[in-house]
Amino acid sequence: MTTYKIRILRKDGQILLIESRFMGDHAAIRRAQTLAMPNDLVEVWRGLVCVYQTATGASIDRAGSKP
Repeated sequence: MTTYKIRILRKDGQILLIESRFMGDHAAIRRAQTLAMPNDLVEVWRGLVCVYQTATGASIDRAGSKP
């Protein structure tokens, strides 16, 4: 298992930081998507590598795909 950091920037200015272990990039990204609200900015980091980032202003689709 690998340690990942999930950073969620809420539209009200709050920042949610989560550090956890996942089996891989896909599992970490899926978890980040379930925690995010529509229009939040999301980043998933594995060490110094950003493995996922939403586009500015993009919304999170709860089914797992980005618009």
